Amino acid sequence: PQVGPLTSFRDEQNVVIYEDSFAHRGEGKILLRADDARCDYKAAGKAWDPYCSEWIPGGSSSLRACWIGRSFYCWRYRQTDHHAEWRSNVGPRVEIELVDYVESLMQPTWRVGAALKAPLVAVDLVHDEARGWLAIDLNTAPGLQGCPGPEEPAHMGIGWRSVAESIAARWGELNAGGAP
Repeated sequence: PQVGPLTSFRDEQNVVIYEDSFAHRGEGKILLRADDARCDYKAAGKAWDPYCSEWIPGGSSSLRACWIGRSFYCWRYRQTDHHAEWRSNVGPRVEIELVDYVESLMQPTWRVGAALKAPLVAVDLVHDEARGWLAIDLNTAPGLQGCPGPEEPAHMGIGWRSVAESIAARWGELNAGGAP
């Protein structure tokens, strides 16, 4: 997707403005038309040109490809309250399900983690009809609450002991130059 300062977008484009680039789970982001955002920021006396990304319609569903240590997971986030919320991973009506991993996401996500020397890495993606899956976020400290693992009941989420052990093992591999 297109990313950059607000001034780089056409007036009629919908943009996601990142008010807090360190916020998690969709917080710190707002959706506005570019021309409305420029007016709002000017009226509020904000002189800075905020970082934005193109809004991808149909974002009520997203994927998170995640390496936790040596284990690869892929979750689908689905917003069930389409009228009240444009983000797939925010609010009380979010469904999270473990899906069969998408093999095409496995190696690129691994390489990102290895390049960053991060034993825990997640890439969030949304689907665009014309362009396929688009990466919209990279996280080395992703929130995992509510994310079911393959051996845990869905209501329990991933077992934290197995997560910690897997991350510790992968940390050692990264420092030794290991591969999957």
